Amino acid sequence: MFLVSIAGSLSQVVYLANVIPWLAWLDALPDWLLATVQGALPLAMIALITAMVPLTLRLLANLQGQHLLQAVEKSVQRYFFAFLFVQIFLVVSLSAGIATIIEQLPNMPQSVPATLAESLPKASNYFFLYITIYTIGTVTTSLLQIKTVL
Repeated sequence: MFLVSIAGSLSQVVYLANVIPWLAWLDALPDWLLATVQGALPLAMIALITAMVPLTLRLLANLQGQHLLQAVEKSVQRYFFAFLFVQIFLVVSLSAGIATIIEQLPNMPQSVPATLAESLPKASNYFFLYITIYTIGTVTTSLLQIKTVL
């Protein structure tokens, strides 16, 4: 959860640089590098974390005593969907949403729900971008059959 929230916050690093003094050096970065840090780095982190989860879930399913391939895969799919929903959608959207309003939190704590309701749709763009890139990668891999060629 910690790594996923860091990735979500990285997607809004421009807002964080305006609020947190020790991140002010990020404003001096070239635009292309800042765009890479905000766009590609969080997606790469999430892709790496997401790729490791099914392997871990398979190991845990085997440790639970499930040795039939069908039972293991059913367990992996159930827990992986829960992971994707909670970690990739909720945690990333909330951490990115809070990153955009962190500067307003101390001034108006009573308006946090309304402010989050306004900024959360902007933060969910990260989730839609992740799903789009993940889908394109999966479709490309399926069509090219790289594993079979190699």
